Amino acid sequence: MKASFIFLAALFISFTVCSQIVQDPVKWSYKVIKNRNDEYKLIVRAKILKDWHIYAQQQPKDALSTPTKLEFSFPKSIHLLGKPIEKGNKEKQLVEVLDITQYYYKDQVDFVQNIAFTGKGTVKVSCKISYMACNEQMCLPVKDFNFWVYLPIQVPKRESFQ
Repeated sequence: MKASFIFLAALFISFTVCSQIVQDPVKWSYKVIKNRNDEYKLIVRAKILKDWHIYAQQQPKDALSTPTKLEFSFPKSIHLLGKPIEKGNKEKQLVEVLDITQYYYKDQVDFVQNIAFTGKGTVKVSCKISYMACNEQMCLPVKDFNFWVYLPIQVPKRESFQ
């Protein structure tokens, strides 16, 4: 009887842990805004569940965390203007035992990439975001969020009122 109880308790705990690992505490969305004739702003937003965080792109060399990384794939007619900029409330995390500092975002962060399009026609820009979500108890394995957009953005024509 005691062995059955221990077995069931272990089974319940393993299901609970597995269900926590499967859920992704980060929800991603994105949009493209036209800045000028040939320039666009790609904004990728991470909404992060309460008590969770993701790490900033830039970390000190001795950091233990896996920084968030944006990778783009595009034709020659696309040019990235600078590196992705983070917009959010960056927080500092001190791992006192190891005397290590790391940086992360809670709640929400936007990654903004400026893009120039010098070609004709429509082209596909692909993006892969790799990130690690953590809370006070654990870090989930690194995950990828993949998406693509087409440039130039097609703005629908509006009919005039008569």
